[in-house]
Amino acid sequence: MLTIIVLAMLIPILAPAQDKGIKLFGYVFDSDTKTPIPGATVLVDQNQAGMSTNEEGYFSFSNIKTPALLYVSCVGYESKQLLVQSADSLPVKVHLKAEIRKIGEVTITGEKISKLVRGDTLNIVDYEISNDRIIMVANPYKHLDDQQLYLATITGDILNSEKISLAGAKIDIPESIDVLSTVYLFKDFNRNIQLLTRDSAYQIAVNQDTLKRLYPIDIYRFTSVLLPVKAILNGRLFSQKSTLYTNETFCIKKGEETYRHIKTVNDPYGSYRYVRPIAFAERNGVLSDPTKYISPNSYERFVGAPVVRRADDVLILDFFGNNIEFFNSDGVSVKTVPISFHLKDYTELLVLKRRDIDQNNFTQQILYDEKANRIWSLWSPHYSGHYTLKEIDPDTGTIITTIEIPDYPYVKKIRVYNNQVYFLYTEKKPPYNRSLFRMGI
Repeated sequence: MLTIIVLAMLIPILAPAQDKGIKLFGYVFDSDTKTPIPGATVLVDQNQAGMSTNEEGYFSFSNIKTPALLYVSCVGYESKQLLVQSADSLPVKVHLKAEIRKIGEVTITGEKISKLVRGDTLNIVDYEISNDRIIMVANPYKHLDDQQLYLATITGDILNSEKISLAGAKIDIPESIDVLSTVYLFKDFNRNIQLLTRDSAYQIAVNQDTLKRLYPIDIYRFTSVLLPVKAILNGRLFSQKSTLYTNETFCIKKGEETYRHIKTVNDPYGSYRYVRPIAFAERNGVLSDPTKYISPNSYERFVGAPVVRRADDVLILDFFGNNIEFFNSDGVSVKTVPISFHLKDYTELLVLKRRDIDQNNFTQQILYDEKANRIWSLWSPHYSGHYTLKEIDPDTGTIITTIEIPDYPYVKKIRVYNNQVYFLYTEKKPPYNRSLFRMGI
């Protein structure tokens, strides 16, 4: 029987005392609007100390000798260097000019997107967001073997870290198009964050500014028992079982042993369309016959039916039956809303047309902003790596907002939290770190 992991209270870790010295501090502003710039990177040349500005654009360093050269940068702004001669010039006020760049049809400015955490000092392998905190698996610059678990604020300020080893487990998420991806952090059905290692899964407990790993369980038990559970509402668990043709959703009350079946999602066209990792060719609106690409070593993605848990209900999105179905806390269906935003017309036999899932553009991934209670669908034309978010109004089943994500190289792990889009991408310049960015909606 599935048990729910309970958070334990932690003893706060006292921060070590700082060395005495001159405190160098100041603010970073937008030169046009005069508003503070959060998330700007500030580096000091003499010791390569670095940090990100907070929501007020504030930064501070201890034990800095003057004169000191500051390097200030932020995505969407022109970088700036500033020489601080003495403590008499404090607080330092840095004004950055917005750099307007055209990316496709989207204009990105400094007000729109910002880089989190400190400059190039961290290579972020994975991250998750919960309760206004960011948890990351990362290694310091030039220390690939020194893997750490970091706790940061929602603006990227590091609060706590601890060394970890053997992080990352190869698991196959049935609804994913990736084949046996290495997963480091996983947000479970109760919105707790789990650290996965080769052997175990640990729940990460956060108490204010500290973190700790709790309740290790065997990685096989995690993937076989906990992974299928998609949501919990008022003590009832919603679990799914997927095959190449169907997705079954079940509901069970805490303390009971029998699952109750509540929904079936069927793919009427069978398993062949989900052969991985091939993207089927399209020409003049006609899809190539995917069966010719199938080989004995092909991988398949099982049928998915994304689950969204809100405050008082659970939503299941059926892209094959073309609807959103709403369930109450008892697992009883209360209403169904038709959807068509995900469909595309295809030509068959040069004459007949059928409406089917837009296989070349729609990823079938759903992102839920639990803080703002907004539901987003993720799109990527021909899986090009250029992503678009389209907000779904669940009450009408229509698209109400579209957001273009900057066409950066190798964008990974897109998340939406409190009307902000977060994503990882690999820097174009040495040391080619993977950095975390935030973009306002």
